[in-house]
Amino acid sequence: MALETNRRQVLGGAAAAATTAGLTGMAFARRRPYRVGAIGCGWMGKVNLYALMQVAPVQIAALCDVDQHMLEDARVRVMAFPDSLLKQTHEPELYHDYRAMLARHKFDIVIIGTPDHWHALPALVAMKAGAHLYLEKPVTVDVIEGQALVAATRVHNRVVQVGMQRRTTSCHIEARDKVVRAGLLGKVGYVETFGYYHQRQKGFPPQIQPPSYLDWDFYCGPAPLMPYHPNVHPINWRSFREFGNGYIADLGVH
Repeated sequence: MALETNRRQVLGGAAAAATTAGLTGMAFARRRPYRVGAIGCGWMGKVNLYALMQVAPVQIAALCDVDQHMLEDARVRVMAFPDSLLKQTHEPELYHDYRAMLARHKFDIVIIGTPDHWHALPALVAMKAGAHLYLEKPVTVDVIEGQALVAATRVHNRVVQVGMQRRTTSCHIEARDKVVRAGLLGKVGYVETFGYYHQRQKGFPPQIQPPSYLDWDFYCGPAPLMPYHPNVHPINWRSFREFGNGYIADLGVH
């Protein structure tokens, strides 16, 4: 399905509204269990769900993904997850369109683990619908989207946690404090990093027909509609600027 939403128009409107509207909404009130929805059910989407299920009394009410295989896999794994703090009482409802999911359910928390180009629009809709967010990094693909999200958090008075796990992992914090800040390296004047991740040929590969379980038009969404190729989905999309800003935005943001 082709999306009628123009990303720039939506983001521009959100930013403009934030300059005129006062803060609204209620502070995050503790309820049991928290109702959770997940948009994006690939690797990081499931990892974030598992982490939340281990530490908080939550019910996973709904899951959303444009890939039916990923969606079904997430449903099965959520119901079978052995370390959940609170047993799931109902199977989560499944959606291909996040707008339908957010219109039907009242969530306390929404987890967004989509490719980067699909961060901003679902986040805006989820906050407007009353949910607090766990949003994977990078927050957005450009500054305009980021400004719109910051404005929306203030307008709707929402809490947004960004998935910068390497900044909060205990081993990295310990290394920072006990090695770098303790002066064991002396004065650091220059740092060089590099990585060889998901290298690809220049340009898009030849077009092939998308698999029946994947809504490729919706996958592209606010990005340009590009030819489908399995090099893009499910894991190598970061190597294509249409969907993200490469591994600087992925690992560098940590």
